[in-house]
Formats: sequence, C-alpha cells, structure tokens
Amino acid sequence: MAATISDVFKRQILRNLYEDLYNIKDSDTNPNGDSDRYYIGIARIEEWDSEANPPSPVPSFSQIHDFQSRLQSIKRVVDASFVVTRYNWSSGTVYTSYDDQYHSNTTIGAGLNIAGPWYVITDTNDVYLCIQQAKTATGTAKVSTVKPTGSLTTPFATADGYVWKFLYNVGAAAAVRYLSSNYMPVKFIDSGSTTSEIQQEGIKNAAIPGQIVGIAVDSGGTGYTSRPTITIHGDAESDASAYVNITAGGQIYEVIMKSDSSQTTYKLGKNYNFASIELSGGGGTGAKLRPIYSQPNGLGYDPRIDLASTALMFNAKLEGADGGDFFTNNDFRQVGLLRNPYDSADSATRTFFTDTTGITLQTLTYSGSVFGTISGDEEVLGVTTGAKAIIDYHDTANKKLYVHQTSLTGFEAFNGSENLQVTTGSGSETRTSTTALTKAEAYRYDNEVLYIDNRIAVLRSTEQTEDIKIVIEL
Repeated sequence: MAATISDVFKRQILRNLYEDLYNIKDSDTNPNGDSDRYYIGIARIEEWDSEANPPSPVPSFSQIHDFQSRLQSIKRVVDASFVVTRYNWSSGTVYTSYDDQYHSNTTIGAGLNIAGPWYVITDTNDVYLCIQQAKTATGTAKVSTVKPTGSLTTPFATADGYVWKFLYNVGAAAAVRYLSSNYMPVKFIDSGSTTSEIQQEGIKNAAIPGQIVGIAVDSGGTGYTSRPTITIHGDAESDASAYVNITAGGQIYEVIMKSDSSQTTYKLGKNYNFASIELSGGGGTGAKLRPIYSQPNGLGYDPRIDLASTALMFNAKLEGADGGDFFTNNDFRQVGLLRNPYDSADSATRTFFTDTTGITLQTLTYSGSVFGTISGDEEVLGVTTGAKAIIDYHDTANKKLYVHQTSLTGFEAFNGSENLQVTTGSGSETRTSTTALTKAEAYRYDNEVLYIDNRIAVLRSTEQTEDIKIVIEL
C-alpha cells in the first residue's frame, strides 16, 4: 500500500526542534529540565583512506560511536531558521505559476516535475511568489525579463506579463546567518522587531484567507471560437472572478484572475473552502480547469507553507580559538549536530553540559623538556601499559597532549607516571607522564547525534572563521 507523510507533519517535527532550541516551550533555568540544547561539533583529525573522497556517512550506531570517539570540540547553537532552496531571479528565466499541488518533494528543472521555480529571491533579498506565468498567444511560456520590485500586499504584474506576490525581505541579520548559495531563510512572523520583520508582519496581517489564487488549465479543450464564460461555484464570503485566453487554434491556454481584460485588480475571492469551475459558451469542448487555493490563512501569512519548507538550518561560527576551546593549527574532517551532551564532572548525579563551548578531548600531561614538533594525528604510546591514543593538539606551554582513543587504538588506561613515547619531527621521543588520562570538559559519548557530515580536511588557524550551516531536511 502506497503512503506518504505530509509536509504539515514534516514541519511539525522541525518546529519541535526549533522550539526546543529557542526554549519557546520550556524554561532554561534548570539544566536537568525538559529544555534541549543543541551543539555543533567538529571531529576527526585522522586522514581518510582517500583524502579527496570522504566516505558517505550512514546512520548506523557504529558510525555515530566512531564520530563521538573522534570529537574535538563543541559549540552551542543559538541560531536556527526554516530554509528553502534558493532560486535567484534572473532575466531570461522561465518561472512557474504557484500551484497548490506543489510540495517539498516537487522537483524543479528541465524534464522534472516543473520546469522552473515558483518563487524567487532578488538581489535586494526580496522574496516573491510567481502567481501568473507570462505566455505568448500560442500558449508558450515566456521568459521573465523584468525584476519584481516593491512590497505591495496584493499581487502585481510586471511589464513582461508575469504576476508576482511579495512575501518578505531577508533582513541583514538573517542573511548573514542563513543565506547561502543553496538555501535561503523563511520564517513565520508573529510580532516583528526589525524593519524586515515589521514589513513581513504587515504582509501577514493583510493576507486574505481562502483565496483562489489561480485556475490551472489541465486541458485546453478544442474548438473554442470565442472566450467561454467562467463561473466559479463555491462557499466563498467574497467571490473570485476570472476570464480565459484562447489560442488561434481554439484552445484555452491561460486563465486570468480578473473580471475581464479591462480590469487592473485581481479578484481572488475570500474564504473558499471548496470551489468548482464551470465554462459556458465559446463553442468549444473538453477543457478541464482546476481552482488553485491559497493556504487557509492566505498567501503571505506563513511563507514556510507558501514555499513548502521542510528544512531547518542550524548555524554556528567558529572564530579562531573561540573561547580557548577550539584548537588552531590543526584540522577536522567531520561536522555533527548533537543534542544534550553531558559534562564530565565526577558526581553521583549526571548534569548536562551548559557552557557555550567545550573541549571533548582528554589530556595527558608530561614532565621534562617539551616534545618536538607534533603536527597532530601522531600516536602516543604508554610504554608500561601499552595504551595508545591519537594526538589532536599539543599544548607546548603547559606540556599537555589533547588526545582521543578509538576502536583502532583501543581504550586501555594510561598509567599516571609511565613513559609516553611519541614520534615527533625529530624522531622517537619519550617523556614521563604526570597524570593519567584526565576527563574532558564535555563527555563525548552520552549525547544524541542528529547529523554527521564527512568532508575533506579543514585546516584551522587563529585568524580563520568557519561559518558552519547544518541543514536538516525531511
């Protein structure tokens, strides 16, 4: 039996994550309460078998455990937004009219579900919905040549024949956090505070519920010698009106949501729950027209629904050492999203880690002269115990090795006073440890890993900032 889950359910799942992040439902005063915390973590200093081609991760417990064992540092996520695929308005492109049949799995492009996107973002970060595609007298789609501008609350036509509906502007702060080459932010505004949000709040408040925003021509019929009359039957509080255009060959090729061709105002009606389309006159037969409904609250009320968003972006910036918890002059090859890590304090009652940043590596401290050059990824051996670990970072000032163990090194405990052997740039060197493995600030294993991304090595430096954007798409 064929089945699917709806976009409504997908958005609800993502809303739960979003509301947890912003503590919309839960208080953040109790670290052991119901409120969830999300962290972006970087991991894996070791090289891939093929450095240029990292393996694709799979959602197995084995790979999650492997990621956790190599985790270096974490940073709390405080920024998230619903996002959709980004489509820049570009002159010479064909755009597709909005249709209530579109959904999050609708594919866009030549030979796919629809040829062109039904929404655009302009170079001023304004987002518009395409209400009506421009067509020639033969019914062929025309390219868009006039960029939509302005922030009218009602649909408007541009000189190239396209009809657009302004939805919102991506404000400066949102653009920095969430706008990328592939994605753009989209959000519901209850009460705006910034200029862009106040503008979007006005669009939301002006939205008209239950409109018929267009009439699809599923079949143009044959033999029409003049325009047939359209009658829209339904339960509206205010009726919609429309007229058709026909080709010289007698087919209906588009429907314009106006009373007639002399009108300038689009008549989309109000509070339709259902409607049917009746054609009369014109001499032809066989045409099939279908009403296209807005979302129940109207276009612009919630752009997440208008644009079929079922993706959530988490954003965090790693700036240099970032509070001293992110090491520079080393690298990483994995990025993950974690929920509710625990701290590593030794106590009878476990507590959640609550700091903004944290190190998840354990440490070995040694005495004597400083080890020679350790670039990272070298192995340290406990000569007495045979314990092994991978070195992520060498703190020369404090004679401390930040390390992790994996299933490959084994998890043997180091002795607090044994010789530590490392192959440095000067060859094999031995120093005496002054501590056994000390606990990390945040415990690497007791957390929920929601996302893992394998990538080529990212080399960190003091002056560098990594802008990490993680997209969860359902």
